Amino acid sequence: MEEKSKVYAKEISTLIGESWKSMNISAGITAGLFDELSLEKPVSIEDIINKKQYSTEKLELWFNYMTKIGIVKKKDHYFYLTQKGLLFSKNSPFKDLLGLFQITDYFMQSAVNSKENFKTENSQDTLTKGKLSNDYQSKVTDNLSMALVEIFKSNHIGGIDSLLDLGCGNGNLLREIHRSFPFMKLTGVDQNVHAIERGNETNVNQTNKENEIKFINGNVLNDMKLFPDKSQDWVTGINLFHFIKSNTRMEVINNMMRICRKGIFFTETVLEASTMSSSSNPLLTLLWNDFTGFFSKNDSDKINNNLVTNYKDFELETLPIIQGTSNIIILKNKWLKKI
Repeated sequence: MEEKSKVYAKEISTLIGESWKSMNISAGITAGLFDELSLEKPVSIEDIINKKQYSTEKLELWFNYMTKIGIVKKKDHYFYLTQKGLLFSKNSPFKDLLGLFQITDYFMQSAVNSKENFKTENSQDTLTKGKLSNDYQSKVTDNLSMALVEIFKSNHIGGIDSLLDLGCGNGNLLREIHRSFPFMKLTGVDQNVHAIERGNETNVNQTNKENEIKFINGNVLNDMKLFPDKSQDWVTGINLFHFIKSNTRMEVINNMMRICRKGIFFTETVLEASTMSSSSNPLLTLLWNDFTGFFSKNDSDKINNNLVTNYKDFELETLPIIQGTSNIIILKNKWLKKI
């Protein structure tokens, strides 16, 4: 028994060390240190102190550790990002990976308040009176969503197409789509009135967007009658279904199919797909009261088989996204192949 405990103790010590490593990186992201660094331009600790008024001693300890684990490199008194470190900066070539790492900060906050967040009707979002939603959207969701635009481009989206985004939040994904496809007619639906208000305010403050993106405060289960059959070219549901109860997900997808002319896109995060998926599932319940959980492998298979069986005029494609932690499901009208 004692020998087994020693083995487990070693495993747990390693786990703690890796967790603390992640916290150090997360601290650097949150403090904006990675945004001050680059691959080529030299930056000194004095440069950062002058700009951010941080402590010399604390910065030295952080930089020494980042150098040790290969995140930054030091030459004379200057620091540079390594290729690995670049992944944590605003210039990261993998925005989805940066978004995943930024979730760590929110998970730490919710864990610290877990005595409250484990209670019914409590979450980190409610404890912060909705402030978490505003921060999370811009720091995490946007980085995850930006990786999707290239997928849209390769699937006939563009021109003067119309697109309806269910669970749009404050509309940052729609604004990202607008940047790439400025002539599309874009509509977003979300039941969070504060997110919709923020989306409208952001559009007014950004030139030429207030008329291109329409926001509707509505429920993706009860208010889909607002949209007639075949009234939109495309319908998307990005990071939507883990806020929809499993027994009503197919109803939402059927409505998406009813409304679309050309096709739909939605994300499926499957519990069994990765360690990150399974470990983030309980943590996300501490962040959001309305989080209902990721897809089980069985539920995902049932839904995808249902789509193949019932929509024979459409072709189903599954693409891994967000570093393999999720899939994007694409159901596209077969006649598009002839264009």
